[in-house]
Amino acid sequence: MFSAQPKYAIECVGDLKIMNNRADREDDYYLFDKLVDFPTGRDYPPCKPFPSPPEPASKFYLPPGKSTNVSLWTEEDVRLWVGMFLKPSEHAETFRTLKKLEIDGAVIQMIYEDKPAHTTMGINLKDCEAIQAHAHEVFKVRIRDNHAAKEEAEREHLRRREKTTDMSLWTEEDVRRWVAKFLKPSEHVETFRTLRELEIDGAVIQMIYEDKPAHTTMGINLEDYEAIQAHAHKFFNHDKAQDTSGI
Repeated sequence: MFSAQPKYAIECVGDLKIMNNRADREDDYYLFDKLVDFPTGRDYPPCKPFPSPPEPASKFYLPPGKSTNVSLWTEEDVRLWVGMFLKPSEHAETFRTLKKLEIDGAVIQMIYEDKPAHTTMGINLKDCEAIQAHAHEVFKVRIRDNHAAKEEAEREHLRRREKTTDMSLWTEEDVRRWVAKFLKPSEHVETFRTLRELEIDGAVIQMIYEDKPAHTTMGINLEDYEAIQAHAHKFFNHDKAQDTSGI
């Protein structure tokens, strides 16, 4: 502050020391206030520097005809994908590096999971961050899809479990697979043909077990009919482990 007039500054400091020995605190502050011209006004204290403009938001992109299973992407898929958010004409060095290092989907997945330094890949920081951000969007959808698939698998498991414990829900195909567990289709062709022609499903098998109609009513030979009855009896008496697995 006094650098432009060092002699005057030294004299002022000397006067200030003398006055400090004589004056009380208020006088001391008054003297210092007179000697030092504090800056004032709307620009003091100085404002914080304006923040940098935010980066463009990343979006969800997929290479043509590809799923969110990034590990299956080819090198060409990766370059097509990166080209959706980085213009090749403006990021020629990055695209040259992608091609030179033969970066495919498995490498993109590794970059996303391990987050190596951009210098490791030889890609400038800004482009590397753009790739990371857009990869995040892909894996976010991938996780969501996997979660939905898991929930659907659990629902299907519950449906199958309900089906195996409630014979009335069995389809015609379920019945034929169940019968095939104790009657070989190759040795009981006529019986399986009858099951198909009469469209016998689980509700019919349940009726056969409960009402026990004559085997001639169903058009099935007596031996096979009794076998179906016996295994239905096992099922309804909770011996399901043997007769419902694989339905």
